[in-house]
Amino acid sequence: MCIRDRYNTKHSADLNEIKQQYDQSLQEIKKIYERERVANSAKLEKANNELKILNDKYNNWQELQGAYTAKIKQLQEQLNTAQHNPIAVSYTHLRAHETSLHLVCRLLLEKKKKKKK
Repeated sequence: MCIRDRYNTKHSADLNEIKQQYDQSLQEIKKIYERERVANSAKLEKANNELKILNDKYNNWQELQGAYTAKIKQLQEQLNTAQHNPIAVSYTHLRAHETSLHLVCRLLLEKKKKKKK
């Protein structure tokens, strides 16, 4: 065997060993990458689901805010209309809403009027 052949044989063996180590390392890296990809994929899916929930809540809040704003405007218009167009009510209707305190005051006023006459 020639010196050159011995060197090439030894060199080839070293290269084969390095290639095997490289292949093993590459396989380990691929496993780690796949494991991390799956874990990150699950985290990303969870984050997306939480984002969808928050987005739905925000949209519902906007709808409610719009409905409340419309209702407030409607009530303000009704109040303005009621203030500018008072409705006449009968004396009987007023008496129906009289409290005991008002009743006492009214009776005292009526008594005072009778004394003046």
